[in-house]
Amino acid sequence: MKEILILQVGQAGNSLGQTFWEELLKEHKIGLDGKSIDGIGNIQTYFQELQNGMYSPRALIIDNDTNYTDQFLNQKISNIFDPNSILTSSQAIGNNYAYGYLHTPHLEIIQEIIRMQVEKCDTIQGVQMIHSVGGGCGSGLGARIIEYMNETYPDLIMQNHTLYPAGQIKGGSKLSMNVLEPYNMVLGFEKLNNSPNLNVIYDNQAMFNIVLNVQGVKNPTYKDYNKLFAQSLSGTTSTMRFAGEINASLRTQAINLIPFPSWHFITPSISPIHQVNAQGYTAESRFELIQNLFNQRSYLCSSSINYKNICAQLNFRGLLCDREIQLLIKKLRNNMLQQFIEYIPESFKMTFSTHQLTDHKYSASMLINSLGIYDLFTRELENFRKLYNKKAYLYKFLELGLEESQVQSAQDQYQDYLALIQEAGNTCHGEHGEIYE
Repeated sequence: MKEILILQVGQAGNSLGQTFWEELLKEHKIGLDGKSIDGIGNIQTYFQELQNGMYSPRALIIDNDTNYTDQFLNQKISNIFDPNSILTSSQAIGNNYAYGYLHTPHLEIIQEIIRMQVEKCDTIQGVQMIHSVGGGCGSGLGARIIEYMNETYPDLIMQNHTLYPAGQIKGGSKLSMNVLEPYNMVLGFEKLNNSPNLNVIYDNQAMFNIVLNVQGVKNPTYKDYNKLFAQSLSGTTSTMRFAGEINASLRTQAINLIPFPSWHFITPSISPIHQVNAQGYTAESRFELIQNLFNQRSYLCSSSINYKNICAQLNFRGLLCDREIQLLIKKLRNNMLQQFIEYIPESFKMTFSTHQLTDHKYSASMLINSLGIYDLFTRELENFRKLYNKKAYLYKFLELGLEESQVQSAQDQYQDYLALIQEAGNTCHGEHGEIYE
């Protein structure tokens, strides 16, 4: 199986990435010492085998702050990572996109090590970047890496897994107190939108609601959100790592989910999601397993049912009969025809892997290209405009060399994308107002 390189950028990207690697170690039966206990599956997809027979994650841990890496290096899991793959700086960037984009001190070193990792692979299929657009490193340096990858490796598939911080949550509080987040998100969006990459969007607010209301955790933490992320990404990559009746590579996912270049923002969903005190709970029926994927309570990104869907890829794991699932999908698709755009005939794609997710007999994950993501992007535009209309904190970006015209251009592009959604005639119930002028 072709190799995949993981780029973890910024504190949030590295925290999410670490939980993903912990899940992969369990699934492939690799110990924290890098030794294969009873290695199964296509281990080389995400791991490189060393001369001593140990396995090391094919990943770069990138940050402009040492806070995360100092903690990471004190954990046992850090022993299996190549020390040369941990790239950090002692100079904090103040959660500012402009610093991450314009002043990352070790940018050339990062680019060189990415090049070396790509060339080390025999038949690399693509790169997955895990980052957040709320902070300065994930948004600014993440944008630089996107530009570098698209310019240097235009034929290589790149898939971005992008986290949006939460807005208002229960009680009116926020999960993050970074006042520059709205600027970082709008500026980061511009680079995501300009690239041809498939962008899978995660939202802390949606994951907070899942952990609190579905899993029943009274005081959710980032570790709880990270587990949802790991379940999603391990599910969507399962057939790249384990044999199955129907497989999908990163390129296949892009072909299945991006019918038009503009529509490349994807919403993830997982099933089942069980309460924390109900370990091993599985959906009552296979049809319920599938049905739950289309329930907003299972979406890891805020999305509205008032907008139509374009297409979806459903990934199944465990002891499932693919023939039975295909019949259930056909039944569900007939019931959901009005929720999908009419001019995309093959709107459902599927993959099957017999290898089970940890603690589940069978499970499913979905990547759906839904115009309901309008809700998330509208929320973030509102937060941005509250600051930008008053020019609040704008000086923090200008004093680092960013021009106001770049901020205005990013806002214009954001608004153009939202207008594009409205023009698609996708509103089912016509409840949304006009786009911002």
